Amino acid sequence: MTRDLVRGWDDVEGLQICFALVAAGNAIEETFNRASPACDRSTQAYRLAALVSADLFGMSAVGGFGTKARDLQEYWHKHDQYFLNL
Repeated sequence: MTRDLVRGWDDVEGLQICFALVAAGNAIEETFNRASPACDRSTQAYRLAALVSADLFGMSAVGGFGTKARDLQEYWHKHDQYFLNL
């Protein structure tokens, strides 16, 4: 899901990807009751948003990367292949 978001909207800010994931998690929580198996997906969306935000911080700490989604792809190729293999 995350890799597809980044590839599909490579010109948006990386934090917009985080926001989309958080919004998706929230929408799932508001649509389904807590007993629904779908609620596991909201937890996953929040987890992925946290991991993307950590990568954005890593990009800043390492330096040499922009802040766009396409820059996340470059960072993943060079430093963290998690989303490439997910």
